[in-house]
Amino acid sequence: MDVKETRNAINDCRPYDLSTFICNSDKLKELENVLGKVSDQVRSFLISGQPGHGKTTFAYIFKNNLESGCKSVGSPGVEIVEFNCASSRGVDVARDEIGPLLLSPPLGGGYRVLILDECHMLTPEAQTALLKPIESMPNKVFLFACSSEPAKISPALKSRLKHITMNLPTGDKVDQRFKDSVVSYVASVCDKLGYTNTDENIPKLVSSYIQMPYSIRDFTLDIVRVINGESVDFIDTNSSIKKSPHDLGKFLVSGKVKKEHIPFIFDVVENFDCGIDYARKTISEYAYRDLRSEISESRSRAHTIIHYMDFDPYCGTASHIFMDRVMVIVDTLLYEKQDAIPWPAL
Repeated sequence: MDVKETRNAINDCRPYDLSTFICNSDKLKELENVLGKVSDQVRSFLISGQPGHGKTTFAYIFKNNLESGCKSVGSPGVEIVEFNCASSRGVDVARDEIGPLLLSPPLGGGYRVLILDECHMLTPEAQTALLKPIESMPNKVFLFACSSEPAKISPALKSRLKHITMNLPTGDKVDQRFKDSVVSYVASVCDKLGYTNTDENIPKLVSSYIQMPYSIRDFTLDIVRVINGESVDFIDTNSSIKKSPHDLGKFLVSGKVKKEHIPFIFDVVENFDCGIDYARKTISEYAYRDLRSEISESRSRAHTIIHYMDFDPYCGTASHIFMDRVMVIVDTLLYEKQDAIPWPAL
C-alpha cells in the first residue's frame, strides 16, 4: 500500500460501535452513559486526549448510534460535518461557517453531528465567537470539540462543554475488558482488510500492545504493516525491560519510546530495588500525575529523586546518571514533540 491507501485503510478500520473500541471497563461505562443519554440537556462535548486515542472515533460512534434509531423507511438521516481547526482557525470561520451549523436545524428533521478537530487551535476570538451559538443549539444538533491540548481552550468555552478524556490505561487500570477490546479490535481490522492468515506476528503484536499501549492509530498502522508482510518491532516488557535500569536503558536507546510510554517508564523505575524508601515514595507520588505540566515540575521531580538516591551507597552516581537521562528523555518527548529520540550523550 502507498501512503494514501494506508491512510484510507486506517480510516476504514474505525470501530463502528463500542464493542471493538479499545478502552477499559471504567471508560466503557462512561461512554455507554453518553450514548444512552442523548438528551436536550447534554449536546456539546469536549473530548480530550493524546493524538490517536479515539477522540474523533468516538464522535463517529455517537453518529452511528444516532443512525441506528433512524433505520425505518423515510426516516431522516444523520449529517456529519468535520472541521480541521488547525487549518481553519480564525474568527471568520467560527462566525460564518461553524456558527451557522450550530444554530440551524438539520435538513429534513434529522440530526447533525459537528466535529471540531484540534479545537484548541482556534484563535481566542474564534473561541469567544462560538459561545452564544453553543448556548443556542437546536435539539438535534450535537457538537464534539476534540483536543490534544485542552489547557489551551478558554475557560468560558470549556464551561459550555461536557468534558470526556480519552487516555489509554496503564498499570492496574489495564483490566480484562481492555485486553478483550484489543483482541476484538485486531480481529475486526483483519476482517475488514480481508486478512485470514494465522500469522504468529498478530498475537505477538496484540501481546506487545497490551503490555505497553500506545496510539490506537499507530497500533492500527502496525496491524496493516503485519498484514502487508512488513517488519514490526515487538516490545516484551515482562521479559526484558523490567529486569534492571540497564534493560530499561536499552529500551530508551532503541528509539521506540513514545509519549504514551512515560507513565510506564516511571512505573518500572518505581519497582527497581533502590534500597531506599524515600526514593520509592517520591517516584510513586509523581508516577501518575499529569506529566504534561510545566517543565520546571518535571525537572524538580527528577532532582528530588536523585537527591534521595544519592544517600544510598548502592545507588550513587550510576542512579544519578540514570534518572537524569530518563528525565532528559521525558522532557524532550513532552516539550519538543518528538515521537522517539536516541539515548542522550553525557
